[in-house]
Amino acid sequence: ADSTNYKQMLDDLLSIVTTLTANPIKPGEKRQIAEVEKSTAIFSKRLAQGDIATDVATKVGDIVGMLKRHNYHAANGIYTSLVNTVWKEHKDWLKGFKFLIQLSGKNAQSGGGGGSNQQWAM
Repeated sequence: ADSTNYKQMLDDLLSIVTTLTANPIKPGEKRQIAEVEKSTAIFSKRLAQGDIATDVATKVGDIVGMLKRHNYHAANGIYTSLVNTVWKEHKDWLKGFKFLIQLSGKNAQSGGGGGSNQQWAM
């Protein structure tokens, strides 16, 4: 995929990660946050190198869109679809996206993300 087509998605992704890291981190979440940051960097680099297929980049964009709308259930569904189809080629960054979705959902439930308890609804 051409990374220039995904600039807004990358900006939104980085904004979500920045929000996560700006909130108080529980002791057990430090490793997960580190994995999220590492995975985001790997994804961004591979996208810039043209090493991410357009359909995969689009699905990541869909995940980011769902996270912005606090629809963590839908984001997780898209993530599961990616894991089931492209894990072998993209496990270096996909692993951290699981934590990104989980932590975003926890953050919203605890009030850090401004979401309500309805964010898991379809």
